[in-house]
Amino acid sequence: MDVIRKGEKMEYAIMGVIFGLFFLISYRKGLKDGLSINSTNGSCNVNSEVITPLVKNPIQAVKKYKQNKEEEKKVDLTLEGIQNMLNYTGDPQGGGK
Repeated sequence: MDVIRKGEKMEYAIMGVIFGLFFLISYRKGLKDGLSINSTNGSCNVNSEVITPLVKNPIQAVKKYKQNKEEEKKVDLTLEGIQNMLNYTGDPQGGGK
């Protein structure tokens, strides 16, 4: 028979407290959202709070990330061109005759 040491009991207690708080917070958020929906009676109420999802939609997150990367590349290319124009001193460049 395994004997649980004192340190392991403390770990279980800490994890129990963490999970308990997580479930309590989740329950309260769900209760608040449910009451908000119930108070509108299915109609659109401007004063009711908007229910926000806890986790982003992964597909939308990936699309937004790709879009931001493309925009970032365009901005970097534009800034590089502007920097090249500002750094030009009028000295002849090698290669063109």
